[in-house]
Amino acid sequence: MDRDEFLKYLDLYGGDFGRWPSGLGEEARAACAGPPEMREALDRERRFEEALMERGYVEPSPGLEARIISAAAAVKRPEPVRNSLLGLLDAVFSAIPLPSPAIALPLLLVLGMAAGYLYANYAEQDTDNAQYAEMLYYGEEYYE
Repeated sequence: MDRDEFLKYLDLYGGDFGRWPSGLGEEARAACAGPPEMREALDRERRFEEALMERGYVEPSPGLEARIISAAAAVKRPEPVRNSLLGLLDAVFSAIPLPSPAIALPLLLVLGMAAGYLYANYAEQDTDNAQYAEMLYYGEEYYE
């Protein structure tokens, strides 16, 4: 087992070789007998696991959930300005992170112009159609 494999499995299975899959545990023991850096990595992992076990689990204080919910409910959210174009734009584009709602209107204008330009250039143009010919070339009956 090479160094990278050993470190990967050490992260996955921990410092106790008894929890490793049967074939890998023996390979890891043999790898630790080789270079000292593998043994050092194993010692670091075991010290880390011991520190985690000493820390233990601390039960949250009673009423923590209620305090969190009431604190979240008490947070004031800015109300959008009503009865104005900026308030409307702010309400419509509140999910889009724009620096200012005033940017939304010019942005929509530019996007609309770009979409119209692209549609006009790439739309199928059928100028041989009879209805287009009637619109372009008026007969004499239209002038009477």
